[in-house]
Amino acid sequence: MSFSDSSVTQVDRLGPRIDVDLTVHALHAAEERSLCVTVDGGLPGSGLEPPYSPDSDRFILACKFGGPVIGVEPDGVTLRADGSFRTLRLLMPPGLDLEPLRGHHIEVSHRLEIDPMRSMTIDLSIRNRYGDLLLWARDGVLPHPLHSHGHNVRVSVERDQRFLAVRTSGAPAIVPAAASSVVNTGLGRYVVLCARVHESDAAFVFVRKYF
Repeated sequence: MSFSDSSVTQVDRLGPRIDVDLTVHALHAAEERSLCVTVDGGLPGSGLEPPYSPDSDRFILACKFGGPVIGVEPDGVTLRADGSFRTLRLLMPPGLDLEPLRGHHIEVSHRLEIDPMRSMTIDLSIRNRYGDLLLWARDGVLPHPLHSHGHNVRVSVERDQRFLAVRTSGAPAIVPAAASSVVNTGLGRYVVLCARVHESDAAFVFVRKYF
């Protein structure tokens, strides 16, 4: 596959946007309850932070890189970064369309946390060149507020049913599994796609909504 920079355009301060078709999500959300993110390509060690273990039980791998998006496929986004091509391979909730990212500069942060006592945790953030959070995807243990990209999420239990509770500018937004909600947080308006909610872990995606 060959790529060209001819599609690269000047990024808008309010973008780029990521589209979400909530009708498609409502019809098919129950079919996929997990998220997955991997990174292909790049120079050896490029953007890869040294693996580290904050304690004796956890092992963390993280990488950061940025560049113009030069290819978008149903399961991936390709950037020209660090002198080579890097592709994010993504398994995301249905209805999410990353095609509008094509031609724009984005910054990617991907973190994988392995804990033998818990499920593996994946954390992905995509920002524009100004640092605005466009997408936050997480599958695994719920994050501490200091590590939740400016958001605050927790598990709420009502009548023996678990929900994802999101702090907003008003009352907390309650989002059940396989559902979505538009919320106003301190960072702006976001569409929250909730794939799964368990007692201490969840799978969800926050997508910046400009209009």
